[in-house]
Amino acid sequence: MKNIYIFAILILSFIHRADAQENIATIDGNKYVKQLADQRYQFNKSLIKRSRIQLPEAKSIFASGSTLVFDGHAYVLKNNEVVEIKGFLLSKTALSAITNKLLMLDAFQKSCADDVNSTYNKSTRDLQYVKNKDRQYFSALKQILSLTASISDQYQKPNASVTIEMAMNKIEIPTADSKDNGIQTIALAKIQ
Repeated sequence: MKNIYIFAILILSFIHRADAQENIATIDGNKYVKQLADQRYQFNKSLIKRSRIQLPEAKSIFASGSTLVFDGHAYVLKNNEVVEIKGFLLSKTALSAITNKLLMLDAFQKSCADDVNSTYNKSTRDLQYVKNKDRQYFSALKQILSLTASISDQYQKPNASVTIEMAMNKIEIPTADSKDNGIQTIALAKIQ
């Protein structure tokens, strides 16, 4: 009789854990990235038309404890790390490389958005600096979509885990503090 109670408790805890995992926020990553780009685009367009809309908030795409779906594949994040891409069997080093590149791009795009927003709040603005930061912002968002699409494509190849890891290591991501004469440079690479 005691074993039945223990067994029932184990089953209930397993069911509760499975429900908790399903309740994690699932976000369509492609839509979210495009929405961020569209908000910044609409803001820039409003400046040209001399109408004023609210400054878009700088947001991080990869929030810990969420699940983002890119190209039909769910990227599960825990403790600021991609721990799984559902449907893919990847090594920890491949997941680490993916985490590194995606989170660096995410931090870079957020930094660019923060810099542009703080520049707009100043009384004097360096328009060239703002344009450069905006280009870098849009490039980082585009690279996130390109990177996740390439991961989906690379998974079809033999030894996908190794192929993805090597491709991630080839990509150079700018950091938020790499400055060249006060203007940040960005060089984004396409995964081969």
